[in-house]
Parts: sequence; structure tokens; C-alpha cells
Amino acid sequence: MRNTRGEHVAPWDPDEINDMSRSDFESAWLETGKLIDHEGERYRGGGGRGSAQPIMESLVKIREVLLDLGFDETVTPLIWEDEHVTRQYGPESAVILDRCYYLAGLPRPEIGLSKEKLASIRDIVPSFSAVDELTDLLRNYKAGRVESDDFVEEMVDRLDIHEEQATEIIDKVFAEMKRLKPVPSRLTVLSHFTTAWFPILSELLTKRICPIKLFTTGVRMRREQREDATHLRCHYNASLVVMAQDFSLQDGRKIARDLLGRLGFGDLRFVTKKATSKYYAPGTEEEVFAVHPSLATEEGGIEVADLGMYSPVSLSRYGIPYPVFNMGFSIGRLAMIESGEEDIRKLTYPEIYRPAHFEDEEMEGGLGPASKPVTRQGKEISSRIVEVARENADSKAPCSYDVWSGSISGAEVQVRLVEVEKGHSLVGPAAFNVIYVRDGNIVSHPPEGANGKGGISYIACFADYAAAMIEGKAKDEAGSGKIRVGMVRSASDIHLAIPIAIRRYVESNNRTIDIRGPMFTTVEYEIG
Repeated sequence: MRNTRGEHVAPWDPDEINDMSRSDFESAWLETGKLIDHEGERYRGGGGRGSAQPIMESLVKIREVLLDLGFDETVTPLIWEDEHVTRQYGPESAVILDRCYYLAGLPRPEIGLSKEKLASIRDIVPSFSAVDELTDLLRNYKAGRVESDDFVEEMVDRLDIHEEQATEIIDKVFAEMKRLKPVPSRLTVLSHFTTAWFPILSELLTKRICPIKLFTTGVRMRREQREDATHLRCHYNASLVVMAQDFSLQDGRKIARDLLGRLGFGDLRFVTKKATSKYYAPGTEEEVFAVHPSLATEEGGIEVADLGMYSPVSLSRYGIPYPVFNMGFSIGRLAMIESGEEDIRKLTYPEIYRPAHFEDEEMEGGLGPASKPVTRQGKEISSRIVEVARENADSKAPCSYDVWSGSISGAEVQVRLVEVEKGHSLVGPAAFNVIYVRDGNIVSHPPEGANGKGGISYIACFADYAAAMIEGKAKDEAGSGKIRVGMVRSASDIHLAIPIAIRRYVESNNRTIDIRGPMFTTVEYEIG
């Protein structure tokens, strides 16, 4: 569909639906469900291979290198009790926990069925009588025997009501559910993979023989005060550990150089941190810096990894008697160096942070008729409109030319091109203008001056739209009518659909859409 500006939009107006849902959510939900096609096969999306996300490409490379280096892959739990941070960091844990996200949950409310509540329920479901069933359901919900995701479905099944009635009861009757406040727990979301490594290695003491070499990849979530070009609250990292009876920090450096070298990062600098994290042994924590094409720090690059030997104190709290080397490295920052990107936000979330950019050819490929015929007959009508218009463009009115006749959806259809205003041509001089994109501007030009650019003309766009409209009317009822274009002042006049993304790109880059000219073309149809 299109709006009055010629934008190619979904088959509904979000503002209109928002107004409907604010007034009556259930009615809006039911009514707009009719806009969704359940059976038709309409999607004509392009094939071919999709584009890969740079962070994920780096993750795949890192994973393969680590496997080649003999590390076993693990998946570490993301949720841990905060006592693990306390055990690992000791007196430093207070400031580390400040960087952690704590999990909270909504308590299950006690909901009683008063006379007022039952009256409100019967306002929604006049025939409601399943009081005992609802009481039992609410009791089971409170006790945790019914999952939240299943609550509406349980209401529908047990109470024999419609789902929209169930959600309306929850919204309008069970006010207790909307007044709930989250209750914090002692559970934290993983902010350092180290949190997981200690308990995992402790478990493996009795399940594997040393040396044990493990790695994992995934997200870490840190309560950063802000996000900037090199910091994200949720970011992709890789982490590895080696637990062995004999292992030194130098052995760890060698692994780091080998790993990063295989990934293409040979110019590295290892810098000992002035203040060692308490889960590392004193003086063993080092930051690794690699050279970025355009970003640099005092250390000569950007930090891509942190490594060290776990403290015997922290290890002993998990009953671990062997040295453990740990290295964590930022997948995002390594991808920044590979791509030359200076902002981790743009690399990780380009859909949000990177401004749109379209080449002219890409923009042209996105332009097309607001509607297209789908049947063989409809496509023939569109083609014939263009042919007849081209063959008889200069014919003077009054004139009428047969375009197509035949059967569509069991109805007999006749289509003509006509002009009744005396002295006017069958089609106006702009009918064959070609639409194309030049330096981000959407413009049109007579075909002889377009220099081979573009591919869709005013008349072709209009013909597709007209044929699609005739197709639709042939399915409904008999009748006759006209589809006309007069003076073209905008894309919508010729039923050209401009995707929202392209229109916004044109507007935000101070480009123009210049589609205008005298077209004056009329299609008549009769459906018998």
C-alpha cells in the first residue's frame, strides 16, 4: 500500500491502530487481526546469501583457532549467585558487584474473588459461572504450579472463555497484577567469565585429568555508567582457561601470542596492570594492546585482551590445588581493528547506530508500483496499457482504444484507453518519462534524455497499478469505472511506491524527489 506521499508502507497505519488500541485494546486486537493473511503465498523476497555480522564473523574465526589449539568448547551459565564474586574477589568484591546487574522478579499476587470482582468479570463475560475453576487456577498460579506464559491459555481452557476475554479480565479486574513491584534476588548476570570458570573447574577436578583447556564465547553484561566508542553494557567476549600442574605466566603469554597471531594480530604489547584484580595472583594481570588503523592510546593501540594467573587464595576457595591461567579478549575490539571501525556501537549494532547509506542503483531497485498485478491476465492488461499508449500517444480526442478483453476470476472484463476532452492527446507528454536516481536524488526525464538510466516510466507504473485494481474489482462484483492520472505533482500521483527507508534517506541528506509533469491518461474498464 501507499500513503498520500507515495511511501511504500505496510497494509495499515500505525498511528491509527495506536489510537484504536488506546481506546479499546481488545477490539483493536481482534479487528487488526483481519489484516494478517493466513493462507496467501505473497512473499517474493530475494534469494541469495545474506550478509554476516562482523562480530559474529570474528567469533567464528576465534572459535576455530581455539579448537585448533586444542581447547575444548564450553557453554557457561549466564546467571550466578553473587557469593561467587565475593569468594573470588575477596575484599574487592564490593566494587566488582557494583558492575553487575542483579536479577529481580515479580512476586505472585494473592487474588481473591470478591463480589465486586465477580460482577466485573460478568460485565466482560455475562454467562460466567466457573467460579470454583477460577479460584483453583488463581491458587495454583500463586503456588507456582501454573507458569505465567500459560496463564491466559489456562483461563481459556478451564473457564471456557475467549482469549480476548481472558486478557480483558486480567487488565480490568485483577488490578493486583499491575501493582506488583520487582523484588531483587541474589542472582547476578555474568559480568566476567571468571565468575563461571572457578565453579566449572572445581567440578572438573573429579571428572577430567589435567591439563584441562577450555574456552567459551558469548555475551557479558556490565553496568557501565555510559556506552561510548569502546564500551558497551552488553558485549561479546571470548575467554579461555588452562588448568595444569605446571604452568607459568610466560606459558600464558605464549598462548596469547600464538592465538592472536593466528587471528592476524602480530604487533602486540603486554602491559602489567598497576592494580591487580584480587582473583589474580599479585603482579600477574596483564593487558594486551593491539594496533588499530586509526585509534591509539598511550600504550600504542587499543586493549583487546586481559590475562593472568588465578590467585591460589581464590582457587583454594573452590578446592582447586593447581595453577590456572585465564585470558579474556574482546571479540568486538578485535573486529574493530580488522574492519577499521572506530566505534564499537556502530560495529555491533549498525542497525541502530550507523546512518543509512544507499547507492543510486540500490535506490532505483527499491522503487516500483504501489500495486502490481498477480494473475497472468492482470500482467497482460498492464503490458497492453503501455503498448497501446505508446502506439497511439498522439491521437487526438475524442478517442478510445481497446486494450484487453477476457475473463478474470470468472468475470468478463474489457479495458480501454480513452480521452474525451477535445483537442487533447490520448496520453500527456510526461507519460513516458523515466524515473531514476542521480546522486541520491529521485528524478525523472523524458526517455531520450535519461541516458539509459532508470527502468520504470510513469505509464508503466500507472499501468501496473491500474491492472492490479481491475484484478481486485473483478473478484468482487460487476460494474464499470475509470482510473485516471492528470497532472503529476508527486510520486503518489502515478502510484509510485517509495520505501520508507529511501524517502528518509533522501530527506535526511537534503536530496530531492522531483517527479512531475502532464500525464493525463485514463483507463476505463467494464466488468460483466
